[in-house]
Amino acid sequence: MYDKSLLAKGTGLSLGVVALVAMLVLHTGTAYAVPLAGVGGFTVKADEIRGQDAHIYVGVGDTSEKQAIPVGVTELESSEIEGLKLIKELSVESLPGLSGDAKMVISGTGTVTTGNQILKASRIQADQAVLREQVIDESPASDPNDRFTIDAQGNASAGETVDPSLSSGKPGLVLKNATINAHYLATNRISIPGQKITIQYDPDDDGTYEQQYGQ
Repeated sequence: MYDKSLLAKGTGLSLGVVALVAMLVLHTGTAYAVPLAGVGGFTVKADEIRGQDAHIYVGVGDTSEKQAIPVGVTELESSEIEGLKLIKELSVESLPGLSGDAKMVISGTGTVTTGNQILKASRIQADQAVLREQVIDESPASDPNDRFTIDAQGNASAGETVDPSLSSGKPGLVLKNATINAHYLATNRISIPGQKITIQYDPDDDGTYEQQYGQ
């Protein structure tokens, strides 16, 4: 759908805030250290995600807990995100002087905007999902990524069963009150107004993060 070579060049170490998360947690020896539903991951929450020209298919991804698991891959030409929070919980037992777990929360104010984006996730949940100009297609393609695809183009300009005049100018994919168990997130551009990074600390590993830093 997109020129992945150009996206890879623009991505570098992937999404800037995710790269920062990786740098800060690599001291534990793994970027995604705490299992979630047995496969690891980090959580992305948002009040609303609006994605232009969505392309969804089944792919493969690695996590801290397992290698090569099937994931849902969502490609977006661009997106707008309201109420973004990126959350990563990880064990800090191996760090000198620490015990229990830590939680990093990255948030922003206002509308977050991105360019081309690729998301790999094992679970996406939303109170409401809207797909405009949706096309679900199955084909005997040699590439497994192309055998079953979902497209939501919004202001689509092609497609045998869609009328592009019905939703011109509107995003193809809208998720409201979304929670995503993600394993990979990359974009060639992101703008986060009022970005804030906070660290929460649960020294006795009882599930309550008693200490907070960066408030």
